[in-house]
Amino acid sequence: MNKLEDDILPDVEDVLGRTTDDFGFTLTGNPIKSEGIKELQARIENAHKRAVQAIRNSDPNATAIEQEDIALKRCSF
Repeated sequence: MNKLEDDILPDVEDVLGRTTDDFGFTLTGNPIKSEGIKELQARIENAHKRAVQAIRNSDPNATAIEQEDIALKRCSF
């Protein structure tokens, strides 16, 4: 995706919130401010942690691994 501005971030977050951890975006080369990027990546990390915790709560024997770099995997800039 090219020529995207900061106003696309809520839509990116919405899509990432409705998809699994193996889906992501590469937004390299877009004029998005670093503050917006950091905020989006923090939200991705928090959503991932909540999803992992939900899996662990529903099945203590489930293999659910928190990925430290999930924000970079799901939305790279």
